Amino acid sequence: MAASAAASADLLPAALPVFPLTGSLLLPGNWLPLNVFEPRYRNLVEDAIGKRPERRVPGRRADSEQGDRRRAPAGGGRERAAGEDRAGRQRGDDGAPDDLGSSGARRGSAWIGMIQPRVPQQDNWPALDAPPTNPELYTVGCAGRIERCEAQPDGRYLILLKGVSRFRVRRELTLRHGYRRVAADYSEFAADLGEPAVELDPAPVLRALRAFGQQQGLSFDFDVLAALTGVALLNGLAVALPFPPAEKQLLLEAEGPHQRQQLLLTLMGMGVEPPGSGDYYAPPVVH
Repeated sequence: MAASAAASADLLPAALPVFPLTGSLLLPGNWLPLNVFEPRYRNLVEDAIGKRPERRVPGRRADSEQGDRRRAPAGGGRERAAGEDRAGRQRGDDGAPDDLGSSGARRGSAWIGMIQPRVPQQDNWPALDAPPTNPELYTVGCAGRIERCEAQPDGRYLILLKGVSRFRVRRELTLRHGYRRVAADYSEFAADLGEPAVELDPAPVLRALRAFGQQQGLSFDFDVLAALTGVALLNGLAVALPFPPAEKQLLLEAEGPHQRQQLLLTLMGMGVEPPGSGDYYAPPVVH
């Protein structure tokens, strides 16, 4: 187990592309589906998987030898991009090589960091004659691997991320193809790699969820939920329940699963305040 965790830790990229998205939470071991359509984040996905997948054109049959390439394999083949030098080092939009050396993220590494902006806002929306903004970010996010990527005929990507480890932002790096990148530090979250295997009693969460559902007028399939492991139930609810972005961030930054469980129980006991007119958000994820 320790050797496996060490090997996984070695793969975590020091230079991490980030996807700022209000209200969307990624936790170690959890899955997050995303519908990506803003140009800069389409660029991020294409750089992360290392290729630009062919899109199916309506009415056009795929070449039998090529097959249907809408599903691009995570960590697919490399393509040399404009701005890469001959040593394969990627350059930022300013033409300067990454300043993280050989440990930086590489084309085809299939990593994306999910992180929330401090000021809630709609992100990943097509620009309407306005330049893209780069809001201040929280300092803690979660890195995930693209496990599935489907290119759509209209240019969108449907991707499936699997959370691996939280990270702390040490500094921002130069933009690349319009998207943001950070120098990520995983050292204080070493236990995240083993989080899916942590034993956690799901009974307190299930009891609290019944009361929470009745209070909020929400229904849950408890037969399905009861079949989950304690950690999977905990992290799934932390992602899915309609807490405000700041409370989602508290759940993300909890020291570990046991502390996150206590915080989730507290939040469910407090209930959910109806959002104000200026606080509404609807993260563009696919459920």
